[in-house]
Amino acid sequence: MVDVVTYDPEAHGDAWRTFIVEAYKNPNYVLLSPAFLRWQFLDNPANKTGAHTLWVVVHDGVVIAQLGIVPFVGSAPDGERFDGAYPINLIVRPDYQAVGLGAVLMNRLLKETSCVLNPGSSEAGATLCAGLGMQDLGCLRRYVVATDLERAQALATDGRLPSAARVTAAMDETDADAVSPPMRELPDAAPASFAFPLPCYGALRDRTFMTWRYETHPGIAYEFLLSHDLGSVLVFHEEREPTTGCLVLRIVDLLADADAQVPLLAALLREAGTRGAALVDFFTSTPAYDDALRTTGFFREDDADDSRFAALFQPLDFRKTGIRVLASSPGEQSTTFEQWYVTKADSDQDRPNDARQIVAE
Repeated sequence: MVDVVTYDPEAHGDAWRTFIVEAYKNPNYVLLSPAFLRWQFLDNPANKTGAHTLWVVVHDGVVIAQLGIVPFVGSAPDGERFDGAYPINLIVRPDYQAVGLGAVLMNRLLKETSCVLNPGSSEAGATLCAGLGMQDLGCLRRYVVATDLERAQALATDGRLPSAARVTAAMDETDADAVSPPMRELPDAAPASFAFPLPCYGALRDRTFMTWRYETHPGIAYEFLLSHDLGSVLVFHEEREPTTGCLVLRIVDLLADADAQVPLLAALLREAGTRGAALVDFFTSTPAYDDALRTTGFFREDDADDSRFAALFQPLDFRKTGIRVLASSPGEQSTTFEQWYVTKADSDQDRPNDARQIVAE
């Protein structure tokens, strides 16, 4: 008998762990950390079920497939709220892949959720989701600035810097000084929620989301830069590539008024120089920050046709070039990237792969 059930650690723990180890060929895959599993699928403030938001398919006591679900509260351009969910870690055992279990799980999620947003989809996943009616929005824009050209060269796909990375704009100290020093927690006086840069769809960046996603993450130490009026915020973290030792700063959220965009980016670049970082990058759907990013020395990788920087650093992998996004529109009409606010922080595109990097309680 085949059943689709909600994951229960006591009922499915051993069979599920065996399934994950076999699927990823890794006894230390991040989902095997109880702390990460709880944070991802149970502690999420948008989870109203009281149980893990993880569906498993069980056949005669053996786990043969799963779909992880990360719910979020969505915000529409008119401010209306809607229920949303990110599907993650859709896995089917190879000997069961011909029977359509992946389609069954995704179709159930689409029927039960107002909006399904799928960043980071594989080619096979994109084909599946498109076949079920989801819209393929393409890949997020990636903006990069090389803050140390010599170190950054080690992270280029062919050892050759993109021509656009050869010049970095000077930072304005006045702009940088208009921003608070980096902090690990949002101050009490920060707003209850931060506004998207354009009227658009996205996962609501309210205080509960920001605290859960960044302050309580069990594997990454995120830092906040805020404008002095506390109305704009940039979220980033450090990532060190182990083979070269290169430090990369990764922007994962930027919610900033027009006057605060350049000061926040300039302050981060000054931090990058102080810390000896080789690169700073930012994956985003919105074009709203294009002018500010280019003013501070970033270039879009789409514009560089002679070389690229690796997008995955743990481990260093030059094959990973983009974050593809599919969505089921919360409204009646099709949408474009310009109508969304999506970054690397959405779904699980910004997290460790190794359970040993997770801080156990």
